[in-house]
Amino acid sequence: MRIDVLREFLYLSEALNFSETARHFFITQSSLSRHIMDLEKELGCDLFLRNKQSVRLTAMGKLLADRAKELVILHDSIIKAVKQEQISHDATLGIGYLHGASSELLDGCYRLFKREYPETMIFSRSLQPNTILDFLKNDTIDIGVTMWPKGMESPLFEVTELYSDEFVLMVERNHEFAKKDSVSVKELTGTIGIPEGFPHEDNLSSFLRGALTQAGVPFTNLPYIDDVDSMPLLFQDRSAMIMSCAHLSRYFGSRFKMLTFKDLALEFDICLLWKKSRHRKQFDIFAECLRYSYDIHQASLK
Repeated sequence: MRIDVLREFLYLSEALNFSETARHFFITQSSLSRHIMDLEKELGCDLFLRNKQSVRLTAMGKLLADRAKELVILHDSIIKAVKQEQISHDATLGIGYLHGASSELLDGCYRLFKREYPETMIFSRSLQPNTILDFLKNDTIDIGVTMWPKGMESPLFEVTELYSDEFVLMVERNHEFAKKDSVSVKELTGTIGIPEGFPHEDNLSSFLRGALTQAGVPFTNLPYIDDVDSMPLLFQDRSAMIMSCAHLSRYFGSRFKMLTFKDLALEFDICLLWKKSRHRKQFDIFAECLRYSYDIHQASLK
């Protein structure tokens, strides 16, 4: 039972004139007659009594007219509510991003995105990875830009890779390793410090600690830090070695040296995440804008 046919039926039930009803809906009279006949066939009863002089509703036709009005009103109210909700959703876009991993890309991304959605207000905030996931789950934000295990799929989130990153060894500029760009496991003579909770994402935390354990690299948990600006406070002596992320080199490069591991694969991805159940076209456009902003940023570094 199609809603458009019910509208035609309701108009005809009041006008009692096939020609007038057909003109009202910009269809031919034969099309209208076929629609009414199909409806009568579907219901298994006559809705109108017709002859050359007049058109009258049957008892079943009167019953359907009363109920069809309720259906059409309900249908229209649902459509209106959904559209209003969609307008409300499209009016704002909440972004949670990982400090250092994407912050310098967002300005260019926002400008591009505003060309497509000039009326959309963007609200963004720097968050830790697990907080980003929690905020996505409870719909506090719409899109998260964060660390994600390489190649891992999610039943809850749509995952779009932005670029590849990795865990690195962070040492002070006067450390014996400071003149190197990379280090092997066998060169390590001390214990690596890992901030408690680092990297603030459960799957990656397990991955990092598991990889170090398997390679026989001793590590110890350091005090918890809630923001990357506090990481330098963890260096209590010049020989300290602390696990960090490559994307943070732009913040600490002047004071600290970031070294990759020659014989450890510690890569992960920086990805855009959003809940599959809340997907909107805006999300795809935002992802395209951020990718383009990243490509422009990379080109400027060459």
